[in-house]
Amino acid sequence: MGTVGVAFGFISWCTKVTGVIVYTSLIGSYLIVRASAWYIGGFPNEWTLRNVYNPDTSRGIWSEYWKFYIYLVIIVIIAAIGIVI
Repeated sequence: MGTVGVAFGFISWCTKVTGVIVYTSLIGSYLIVRASAWYIGGFPNEWTLRNVYNPDTSRGIWSEYWKFYIYLVIIVIIAAIGIVI
């Protein structure tokens, strides 16, 4: 975790304001959607996705976790709104 923090800190230092806006909008949109999913339901646990995904299977994870992709699109939309505003 420390290495990731240092890496993102360096990237933020290099990109200044633009990077901070993009990173905070992505993190904020994820947190908004993740918190909303507690009430709405259907957002799979990240560890479950990691353990279930097997690239050798033909089905993949789409058939079981299709709601995750809907949440992912919502995260991107909220992040884009946050970046623009």
